[in-house]
Amino acid sequence: LFRSRRSRSNEHVRARSGEKTDRERERERRHREQEAKGKDKKEKKPADAPKVEEEPPAKLLDDLFRKTKATPCIYWLPLTDEQAKKQEVIRKEKEAAKKKEEEEEAEAGNTTHPRFDVQI
Repeated sequence: LFRSRRSRSNEHVRARSGEKTDRERERERRHREQEAKGKDKKEKKPADAPKVEEEPPAKLLDDLFRKTKATPCIYWLPLTDEQAKKQEVIRKEKEAAKKKEEEEEAEAGNTTHPRFDVQI
């Protein structure tokens, strides 16, 4: 690995003449060894080995949820029928309570705007 200055200085001369330098030869040797190791690993797999059942791929978020087209994506699920009915009932209750409050205020003679406390 350690070379004298003379041998290093001669590498550029060899490279110009078309001969391979020590560095190139070493690189090719390592490359051949790696290829040989890779082939050995492939050959070592016994053909008689029982095949392991591959698990089906995990479901992706795209399969489980809906998502927005804008970025970043927001994943969401639509409400079930039960959830939609429940929210509709809650919404109607709130509207009825608000309407009842307005009627009570009108009967009491309070003429101020509810949001700004201004006389109308």
